[in-house]
Amino acid sequence: MLLRYNRIMPVYRSEVKTVTDRGGEYYDSVFFQSSGIIHQTTAPYTPQQNGVAERNNMTLKDMVNSLLSYSGLSDGFWGEAMLTACYILNRTPNKRNKLTPYELWKGRPPNLYYLKVWGCRAVVRLTEPKRKNIGEKGIDCIFIGYAENSKAYRFYVLEPNDSVSVNTVIESRDAIFDEERFTSVPRPRDIGLNSYNRINNSTNNASTSVNNTLVSSEPRKSVRIRKVKSFGSDFHLYLIVGSRNDTEPNFQYCYNIEEDPISYKEAMASRDVSFWKEAIQDEMDSIMQNNTWKLTDLPPGCKPLGNKWIFKRKMKVDGSIDKFKARLVVQGFRQKEGIDFFDIYVPVARISTIRLLVALASIHNLIIHQMDVKTAFLNGELDEEVYMKQPEGFILPGNEHKVCKLIKSLYGLKQAPKQWHQKFDEVILSNGFYLNQADKCVYSKFNSLGKGVIICLYVDDMLIFGTDQIHIDETKSLLSSKFDMKDLGEAIVILGIRIKRNGTDISLTQSHYIEKVLRKFNHWDCSPVNTLIDSNSKLLPNKGNSVSQLQYAKVIGCLMYAMISTRPDIAYAVGKLSRFRGCLFRLLLSTVGQSIVRFGRAPPRWHQWVLRVHRVWQEAKNTAATQPGSVCRSLLKQTRKRKRRKPDKFNSKHRKQNPQLTEEQQDFATEDGFSLKGSSPTQNYGVQPLGNLYFSSSPHNSRNTGLGNIQTLTDELVLDILGFLGGTHLGILSTVSKSFYVFCNHEPLWRNLVLENCNDGFLFNGSWKSTFVAAYNPAFDDSKTGSLGFKVKDFYSDYLFQSWLCANLEMKHEWLERDNIIRRKGISVDEFVSDFETPNKPVLLEGCLDNWPAMKIWNRDYLVKVCDDALFSVGPVQMKLKDFFAYADQAQEERPLYLFDPKFANKVPKLGQDYEVPVYFNEDLFSVLGNERPDYRWIIIGPAGSGSSFHIDPNSTSAWNAVVKGSKKWVLFPPDVIPPGVYPSLDGAEVACPVSITEWFMNFYESTKTWKKKPIECVCKAGEVIFVPNGWWHLVINLEDSIAITQNFVSRRNLLNVLDFLKKPNACTLVSGTRDRVNLHDKFKKAIEASFPGIIDELAKKAEKRKAELEKPSFWDSVKDSNSGGFKFSF
Repeated sequence: MLLRYNRIMPVYRSEVKTVTDRGGEYYDSVFFQSSGIIHQTTAPYTPQQNGVAERNNMTLKDMVNSLLSYSGLSDGFWGEAMLTACYILNRTPNKRNKLTPYELWKGRPPNLYYLKVWGCRAVVRLTEPKRKNIGEKGIDCIFIGYAENSKAYRFYVLEPNDSVSVNTVIESRDAIFDEERFTSVPRPRDIGLNSYNRINNSTNNASTSVNNTLVSSEPRKSVRIRKVKSFGSDFHLYLIVGSRNDTEPNFQYCYNIEEDPISYKEAMASRDVSFWKEAIQDEMDSIMQNNTWKLTDLPPGCKPLGNKWIFKRKMKVDGSIDKFKARLVVQGFRQKEGIDFFDIYVPVARISTIRLLVALASIHNLIIHQMDVKTAFLNGELDEEVYMKQPEGFILPGNEHKVCKLIKSLYGLKQAPKQWHQKFDEVILSNGFYLNQADKCVYSKFNSLGKGVIICLYVDDMLIFGTDQIHIDETKSLLSSKFDMKDLGEAIVILGIRIKRNGTDISLTQSHYIEKVLRKFNHWDCSPVNTLIDSNSKLLPNKGNSVSQLQYAKVIGCLMYAMISTRPDIAYAVGKLSRFRGCLFRLLLSTVGQSIVRFGRAPPRWHQWVLRVHRVWQEAKNTAATQPGSVCRSLLKQTRKRKRRKPDKFNSKHRKQNPQLTEEQQDFATEDGFSLKGSSPTQNYGVQPLGNLYFSSSPHNSRNTGLGNIQTLTDELVLDILGFLGGTHLGILSTVSKSFYVFCNHEPLWRNLVLENCNDGFLFNGSWKSTFVAAYNPAFDDSKTGSLGFKVKDFYSDYLFQSWLCANLEMKHEWLERDNIIRRKGISVDEFVSDFETPNKPVLLEGCLDNWPAMKIWNRDYLVKVCDDALFSVGPVQMKLKDFFAYADQAQEERPLYLFDPKFANKVPKLGQDYEVPVYFNEDLFSVLGNERPDYRWIIIGPAGSGSSFHIDPNSTSAWNAVVKGSKKWVLFPPDVIPPGVYPSLDGAEVACPVSITEWFMNFYESTKTWKKKPIECVCKAGEVIFVPNGWWHLVINLEDSIAITQNFVSRRNLLNVLDFLKKPNACTLVSGTRDRVNLHDKFKKAIEASFPGIIDELAKKAEKRKAELEKPSFWDSVKDSNSGGFKFSF
């Protein structure tokens, strides 16, 4: 009232009267007196004295009821309906003066073109900030009214979205309305007038018409007399007495001679009555054991649901009978939404998920078992009150009037699938399983050793994938303790798909399903054809009458299931033929017949490696997979094909130095200072960068044609898929096409195979593929096959070319010339602490290693002799030093391996005696932990090009690195500067950076020249030591074959940093080099306090004092006015 009064008074400066009943909700004497409102009331219980308001109220209520009834929305929307009704009344002409209230108030007629049918469905277009390039552009809503203070509509959101929450109200003017679409409630206009007239015309009086209407609403029962089936003289009937288990082995030929019964009476009159009785009893036993219902009297006003027995013979793959199945099904079609049920959705595992899991089983040699949940839907617990009639054949004498109150769900109830899945989900997750976020019907449970199981659920059928039989048996015991299960042993058939296993190979076939389809459509005896469908034939819509449209739709549906399950080879034919389902003619029908014949009579076998490739393609085909960006702008410029130009002096000189490089590579090597290693071979398979394609005379890229349907995947993803394969299957797949030949011979694939399978070391044989072959077949001589392979013409790939380029590119001169690190020689320990360690600045120290015996005696011969057969860590494998040196002499790859062993002094004590810690780094507080301290020292031996990309030293420690032989390039960034191209996670546990160090120099090094905080760089040579403060990002690459010693340490200057690091919530994932990651902080702190009492508190006070000094304002800050920016004076 206050709001309306404040709106009216500025327009009409007059006295306002209000008449209300005596309810009191509108009475406020103070407000009325202060506002000049005269308040009048009606006599008690005489609403007719306020007739205008009462009639308006009745009109509004009638409109609200009409809106809610027509739209099918619940009563909870009455407020929005009331506002809309009032909005419409204000724009409806008055009977007295033919004007609308809007026109009387505004002085102009209202615009009615924007009015929409209330409660209709609409798609609201998302606004620009919330709209994505890929995905839906709008959300599904219900129109519920008009905005009060803006020219917009109000919508109730039905569809969840990243930007808009479901079940909320939004305002928008950009929407598409479907005024013919509401909810599932029948619209009044949907009721035909013809049927209404027929009812009224069937009698001459109103009472008779009402009776006929009521009678017509009852379902009409068939009066047809059921005929006894005749099986002819070819059938001989036998009466068999006994249980199914006794008769099944001896009388299999007696089973499949009649159709399944469609009612309880037919089952009892069937020849297989004994089997059906046993099946019915099994079903009732499961129901009663599960406490599915209890007998009770029917509450007044409730109607019980009916039920029916469903009978089915379950068939084996070979067509014989597996078992007789009886199922009690509730007539759920009589349920009413909002009373008997609410949500009815239920997730099921996708076919692509099952194929993916089978592929993983083939890759990792998993065991596949199958289980079936007996009466699965009986396990779901109901939240609603549902009553059902007693099942036929099991009506208790003396309780015929009682009904079954369902406690748990039954088959046929609309909410039964949802309740079952909810129950299974609760049970399985409470027992330590994890839910897969991509498919809500896949659960997994693995221990720290990688042993465990994966469960794939499809309604009541489940597949169990296990690493060993023990974990599968444990899972079966768990499921059997919670549900009534049937163990089917090793998986043979799932959803009509047969799983065949031959060693490590697994194939999926649907031979039984295909045969069934062929026989169903009378094509089993037809001859096969060589072509599935003629791609050149043009199919046009039929403009005449359709022929066998229903049969054609059935054929397409059967083919589609086979297509998405095991036969992607028929996808094109099925997709093309499915366009003409609504306009079929005889020629097209014969085409489908040929398609079915070809589809059924010559089914191919799909083995494990096909599954591996196909399953990723199946998941990624809807993704906008594009080629990765070019290596870099300069690289494209340098590697593209150019017209032949006159050679200059530098080009001629370089060609003489590198006679084995091709002309194209010579052009690349001489531009912008890039040069290839003189000993590098040419690209083995003729791969060129993608930029060359745009300058080629032919637009053809043989990379795409050879990959087929997976050409849409990026090169990196294709290699990731191939990484799942073993050496045998890589060799087989390389013979499929030239593209697969190039991809399958990619050296990093074979390198991973060697490192995964040769844990005790390897003998490098010139290439990783040759090394792998020699390791498994030493007698094989690959010299006859050639070392370079053949060149593939017009093959363009940035990713593959870059891998070769980074392995064969020399370091540019400008990458090495910058040397801005501080160098010191002969300084004292105090000077080192005050000038470098305390301010946390890197420094290169000279002359520290003059007394090291290692500087004089360490070389290859000495180390091989001293180390003898000791094994050292080289990446994930253990190798002898002589074998590693043999690899280092031949290695020429993007990321060469290097020896990095923390236990070298324990394995060969003489190595630990040949050096001593420089005097500047003698204090190492981690030593208080004794043998429990994290790894702290390493010997590093690597060929040229090896090294470590950007990282921070572990456990927030500082480090020193001493070069004994060779030289190293260092690039360091302070802790507050993240290097370009490096992307650490928020918790610091993971760091994403370029694959190789050379790639970083090519793509990101030049950008650092323009940075305000430039990196610290240097070349550390033999006899020099570099100090790396804690928290600094650093990259290091060997410029030549190098040997170095490095140690991490904790001094008083960085003790607090280390303790803070070890105290982080995720420290157990960040700490490295020790077994006890969880308790390292407490152990270290206690050991420090025991060895150095009070040192932690003392260092903390100094840190606080230093922080306060840094925050203290300077003289300039003290005399400057922060508001005006000028000086401030006082007198």
